[in-house]
Amino acid sequence: MQKNSVVFKPENEFVVRPKDIVPIEMKFRPKTRLPDFSGEIHMKFANGELRKLLHVTGVSHGIEIKLMEEIISFGGVV
Repeated sequence: MQKNSVVFKPENEFVVRPKDIVPIEMKFRPKTRLPDFSGEIHMKFANGELRKLLHVTGVSHGIEIKLMEEIISFGGVV
């Protein structure tokens, strides 16, 4: 899902042994506006069965940050 500014770690296939814990990290870092998107992460069992592990949907409406004031007062500063 790199094209939608979504990055998963680990990025490649990996094997989870019994009683193992593997954290999955997801980052969403859009650089532009994006239309609605969705994607899935699947898990494959030793017998070849494929199941959906998680489903991700998202959208990026905007990425701008603007200050409402041109001057910000901090009061007394020491």
